[in-house]
Amino acid sequence: MKKRHALIFCVVVLFIVSLACNLPGGTSTEEPKKDISKTEAALSARETEVAAKATENAQEPTQPPPTATLAATYTPYPTYTQPAAVVPTIVVPATVEAPVDMDEKIKNANILIFEDIRGYYDLQPWVSQATDSMSLKHVTNVGDALGDFQEQIYSPIKWDLVIISVEVRTSFSGEMFEGVIDRINEGAGVIIELWHLDRIANGKIAPIMSQCGIGFFRNWERPYDYDPLDYSMYWLDTSSPVISTPNIVAPLYSSTNYWFTDSGDLLKTTGSGDAELLAGLYPKEHSSYGTLATCMDG
Repeated sequence: MKKRHALIFCVVVLFIVSLACNLPGGTSTEEPKKDISKTEAALSARETEVAAKATENAQEPTQPPPTATLAATYTPYPTYTQPAAVVPTIVVPATVEAPVDMDEKIKNANILIFEDIRGYYDLQPWVSQATDSMSLKHVTNVGDALGDFQEQIYSPIKWDLVIISVEVRTSFSGEMFEGVIDRINEGAGVIIELWHLDRIANGKIAPIMSQCGIGFFRNWERPYDYDPLDYSMYWLDTSSPVISTPNIVAPLYSSTNYWFTDSGDLLKTTGSGDAELLAGLYPKEHSSYGTLATCMDG
C-alpha cells in the first residue's frame, strides 16, 4: 500500500512540475503587464505620427521643400526650317496706250445720214454741207430714201454716228426707229432732228425718248404776225461740248423763218434718263420749253 501511495505522489509531483514549465516565463506576475503597456504606448505614438504626416501632406506647400532643387532650364536645339523657294517676280510693263488722234478718228468714222431736205430744193441741206466740208472718209448719205436708210441701218456695218434730219415730210416714223434703237444700244452716237414729234411721240420713238429722259412738252406754232423775240433760243448750258467744242456756237436770238403755223415742238425732261436741255425759249427754264437736248452720256 505504501508503495502505491508513493507512486501516486510521484505522479502528482511530476504533473505539477509539468504545468509550471508551460506557464509564461519569469517568476513575477508584474513583468508581463509592464511589457503590454510599453507595446500599447508605442502603437499610440506610431498612430499619432502617421496622422500628423498625413495632415502635412494634405496641405499645399507655400514654399518649396528645403531640399528641393530647381531643375535646370532645358534649351532645345533650334529647329531647322527649309527656306521658302524664292519665286522671281516678273514685272509686266504697263501698257501705254497711244494718244488718240481725234481728228483722224472722226475722219474714219462710219456715218449714216438721212436728210429729207435733199429732195426739197428750195432749202439748203445743212447736214450734207457740213459733213462734206469735213473731209470725212466713210459717209453714207441716203438723202430722203426711206428704203435705203432701212437697208443701211440693218446692215453689218458698225455705224459710229447716225444723223436723222426730218424737216419737210412726216414719213420718217414707226418702224424706222426700231433699227435706230438697236444702234443706240450698240454704242453708236445718234442725232435726231424732227418737226413732227407731236404726231409720233407715242409711237416707235417712245423707247428712245424714255431711255433718253425727254418727253413731248407742247407743239410750237408760229403765226404770221409773230413777234421774233418769242422765237429766240437761249443756251442753257454753255459748257456743253455740243455748244463749245470744237467751236463756240452763238446763241440763236434770231432765226430764218420759212414755215409758219407748225414750226416744230418743244421738249421737257422726265427724269427717267440723264437728259439735259441745252437750248430753250427761256434762259432760266431748264426742264421745259426746250428745243435741244442731250442724253445717254452725250
